[in-house]
Amino acid sequence: MTAGGQWQQINVRFKPFKNRRLLGLLASQVVVFWLDLQLPPAISLLAYYWVPVVLSVLFATPIQVLLLAGVALSFTIAVGLYWGDLFSAGYLVRMIGGAVIAAIAVYLAVQRQRETAARFQLEERYRLLAENASDVVLFAQSDHRIHWASPSLPLVLGWNPEDWIGTRLSVFIHRQDAPALEALYAQLADLANRVSRHEKNLRLRHHDGDYRWFAIRITAVYDTTGRLSGYVKGLRDIQDQVRSQQALAAERAQLRATLDSLIDPHVLLTAIRDEQGNIIDFRYIDANPAACLYNRTSRDKLIGKTLLQILPAHQASGLLDQYIQAMTRPEPLILNDYAYSHDIYLEERRFDIRAVRIDESLSYTWRDVTDRYQAAQQLAEAKERYQQLAQRWEFAMDFGDLAIYESNYRTQKVFYSPGILKQLGYQPGDWSESLNEWLQRLHPEDRIWIEQDLQSARADRNQSIYTIEYRIQHRDGSYRWIIDRGKVLAYDDENRPLRSIGTHIDITESKQAEEALSRANQKMRMASLAAGIGFWELDWVTEHCSWDAQMWKLYGLEPGALEEIYPSWWQFVYPDDRDQMQQLMAGIQAQTTTNFFEHDFRIIRANDQQVRHIYSSIYVTRDPQDQVLRLSGVNLDITNQKRAEQELTQQAQTDELTGLFNRRAAIAKIQSLCELDRRHGEANAVLFCDLDHFKNINDYYGHAAGDAVLKVTAERIQSAIRSNDFAARIGGDELLVVLRGVQSLENAVAIAEKLRHLVAEPVPTDAGPVDLTLTIGVTLIQSEETIDTLIARADTAMYQGKQAGRDRVISFTCPLNTPDH
Repeated sequence: MTAGGQWQQINVRFKPFKNRRLLGLLASQVVVFWLDLQLPPAISLLAYYWVPVVLSVLFATPIQVLLLAGVALSFTIAVGLYWGDLFSAGYLVRMIGGAVIAAIAVYLAVQRQRETAARFQLEERYRLLAENASDVVLFAQSDHRIHWASPSLPLVLGWNPEDWIGTRLSVFIHRQDAPALEALYAQLADLANRVSRHEKNLRLRHHDGDYRWFAIRITAVYDTTGRLSGYVKGLRDIQDQVRSQQALAAERAQLRATLDSLIDPHVLLTAIRDEQGNIIDFRYIDANPAACLYNRTSRDKLIGKTLLQILPAHQASGLLDQYIQAMTRPEPLILNDYAYSHDIYLEERRFDIRAVRIDESLSYTWRDVTDRYQAAQQLAEAKERYQQLAQRWEFAMDFGDLAIYESNYRTQKVFYSPGILKQLGYQPGDWSESLNEWLQRLHPEDRIWIEQDLQSARADRNQSIYTIEYRIQHRDGSYRWIIDRGKVLAYDDENRPLRSIGTHIDITESKQAEEALSRANQKMRMASLAAGIGFWELDWVTEHCSWDAQMWKLYGLEPGALEEIYPSWWQFVYPDDRDQMQQLMAGIQAQTTTNFFEHDFRIIRANDQQVRHIYSSIYVTRDPQDQVLRLSGVNLDITNQKRAEQELTQQAQTDELTGLFNRRAAIAKIQSLCELDRRHGEANAVLFCDLDHFKNINDYYGHAAGDAVLKVTAERIQSAIRSNDFAARIGGDELLVVLRGVQSLENAVAIAEKLRHLVAEPVPTDAGPVDLTLTIGVTLIQSEETIDTLIARADTAMYQGKQAGRDRVISFTCPLNTPDH
C-alpha cells in the first residue's frame, strides 16, 4: 500500500466521533455542561469545556478538533444565556480566550497530520529503495574463469569488477568451503542435471579481508549444439540471515540445557489426536525425577500413561484446554498462581506453569507455589491493615476521631476533645477533668513508668516534645494501645511545666498487626534457615548490597568479610559464567528481562575453593518511569541436585550389562543425524549387528557365559570405533553401530568387515572358550528419513546375511531419487 493509501485509511478510521476516545471527550463536555447548570453562578466551569479540545490534539484530525471546539463554544454560549452573563465584558473575554485555544488546537492538529503524512511518504521511499537493491551476477567461461561482473560488486563485496575478471570464484572462497564449491561444480558437470540450478551457502572474502556468507546459485549455459558454453553465477548476501540462524541455534541449545537442568518438575507430553486431527489428550514420553517425585510415582509407571489417566481433573479445570491452545500458537503458555484441585494431594494447590510446543510435543514445567501464594496473601492482608490504619488517620483528622488534649498542671485539670470519648467508647460526662482520673484508667503495668517518663520529659526544656505509648482502659473493660505525642507550652520560673498540649491516636490494631507480622517474619526466617536459602538485596543506583547470614555461609565467608559486597561478589563467580551474568545485568538495565526471573550459575566458594552450583531467583523493582531501583533475590546451593541429575542422565542412557548406549539413547542420537543435511561429501552409516546362534550359547554354556560374550563383544566393538562413532545395545543379542563421516557405503562395509573379524576371536568364559560370529547389515542414513525406515533397512540387510549363511556383512543400497542426494 502507498503512503497516500495509508493516509486515506487513517482518515477513514478517524471519522468524527466514531473513535471511542472522541466520544469520551464529547461525553466529558456534556457532563461539565450539566454540572455547570447545576452549580451556583459563582462557581464557573467555563474553562473545563476547552480541556477535551486541548486533549484531542494528541490524536484527532483537525476537523474533529474543530467539532469539539464548536461544541465547547456552543455550551459556553448556552451557559451564558442561561445565567444572563453572555454579554458581560468578562464573559466575552473568556469566550475569546476559548476561541484562541481552539485556533491553536486546530493548528497543532494540522501540523501533526502533516507530519504523519510526511512520515508515511518517507517510509514508502525506503521501501522502494529496498525492493530495487541488486545482487551480484557473474558470467564465467566453461573453465569457471570470470569474464563479466555486475556493477553491484563494489557495493556488495568492495571489489571492482576488474579485480575479478580473469579469476575463478574459488580464489575468493573460504578455504573451509572449498570442498563444498567443488561438490557444487561436480553436480553441474553431471549431464542429468544440466537444466537445473544448483545453490550453496558459502563464505566469500570481502575486499577488507573479512568473510561474509553468500547464497551462491550457479546455472550452466549450453549453446544450440548442447555444448557447455559457460556459467551464470548469482551471489546473494545472507550474512545477517546466517548470523540470525546461528544465534537462534545457540539460543535453542541454551534453552534445552536450561530445561534439562531444572530442579522443578518437567515433563514432555506428546499430543493424542482423534480421527479429525483434534487433540483430545496428551501422553507422557519423558519426565525428570522431580516430576515423578511430585506425582508420587516412578518414571516407568508414568511414561506411556495419558495426562487424563494420571490427572483427570485437568479436563474439568480447563488446564487441558490451555495445553491444547498452546499447541496452536508459537508463544509459550505462561500461567502464574494457577489454582488447581490436585488429584493426588486432594486439595487446592497453586502453580506457576510454563509450557511450550516442540513439534507434536509439549515441554511442560511447573512449580508448586502454594506456600508462596499463602505468604503473599498474608503480606497483602498485613499491607491492607496498614492501609486501613492510614485511612482511619485521615478520617480521624476529618471527622474528629483524633483525640486532642490540653493539660494544666497548676489546676491538675485536663481538657479532652470529643475524639477521646469516641476512641474509648465513653459518653460525655463519663470522664471528669481531673488529671488523676486519666492516670487511674491506664494499664497497671504502664502507670508507674508513664508518670516517671512524663515528668522527666516535661521537665527538660531541651526536649519539650515527647512521644510515649501506653495502654488505657476502654469502656468495655479491654485495653487500647495509645500513642501520645505532646509538647510543653509553658514553664514556670523553676522550669516546672505549666501547660502542655498533645494528641491521642488509637494504635491497637497497628500493634496487633506488628505482632502478627513479627511472628510471620520469624517463621519465614526459620523456614529459610532450614532450607538453606540466602536472601540478598541490591540498591541499583548506589550498588549497596546486603546479605543475610545464610548468604555469607553459601559463599564460605564470615559475615562482614567484604566491605563492598556487590563489586567483590564478581570474583566468586565461576569464570565461564561471568559473561552470562554480565549479560543478565545488562538485560535488566536495558529492560529486556521480566521483573521476575530465575537462573543458575556457578561460584568458587571462598573457604575451600570448591565449585558450587547456585540457583537464583531475582525480583526487579522499578520506578514509575520503569527505571531500576533495586534487586531482591534468593540464592540456593543446588550442587547435590546437579550431580544427581547428571548421574540419572548417565543411567538413563546406558545399557547396564554392556556399558553401551541403550536403545532409547541410540534412537535419540540417530534421530538428530537424520535431521542433518549431508555436507562436505560425507555420510553417516548404521551397522545392524546380530550375534549368530546366541540362543545356543545361552543354552549350552549358560546365561552367565552369554552375558560374558555380550560384554566382550561390546568391548571389542567399542575399542575399534572412533571417538565420534558410537555403539548401542538395542535388543538381547542385537547391537547397533553408527559411523560418523564415512566417505561411502563401501567405506562403511570395510569397517564392518573389520568389526566382524575382530569379534570372531574366541571369547574366554568360566564355561570354556566360546566361538562367536557376527552378521552385520550396513546402510547409509538419508536426510529427513524416519528412524523406523532406517532401522528396517539395516535390519533387512542383516536378515539377508542370515539367510545367506551368517558370519558376513551385507549392505543395503538406498535408491537416490533426487539430485540433492
